[in-house]
Amino acid sequence: MHGAKTDPTYAARIDATNYALANDDGEVISRAAHIFCYIGRQYDRASSLIEHAAALNPNDARILLRRGWIALMCNEPERAIESFEQYLALNPIDPRRGVSWNGMAFAYFIAHAGRDFFPLLNGGTLAALFCFVYFYLAFVGPGPWSIDAWRDARRNRLDR
Repeated sequence: MHGAKTDPTYAARIDATNYALANDDGEVISRAAHIFCYIGRQYDRASSLIEHAAALNPNDARILLRRGWIALMCNEPERAIESFEQYLALNPIDPRRGVSWNGMAFAYFIAHAGRDFFPLLNGGTLAALFCFVYFYLAFVGPGPWSIDAWRDARRNRLDR
């Protein structure tokens, strides 16, 4: 049974069944797209499915997060950046926002590093800045200027 759980053809078959049963449920379709992309390596199918899911639920942050990662796997960094930005705009205080910061940093790197390694030569100076800022935020956190810190300080003042 363990082999069946890791077999890409088995996963793709189960995923195809789930997609057929999903009808117009964007969440299920986006999960199917994620599996087609990462396990089945069916990038074109995953891309079309995630776009369908995003069209069904354009304001679902989870779908946009998956859309960003699928766009990275499909070598579409601009679409990934757009998806991660939309995700952060819809869900700015989500505890998983570090995942989108990492994805956005990687997308900025992919979009510009292929032209030339040095940011001054490949037009990616701002992208390099964003890349390091997002990695910093992902590993260190937003710090004392974050909404969480402001809210905690306000709560502490009110509790006194």
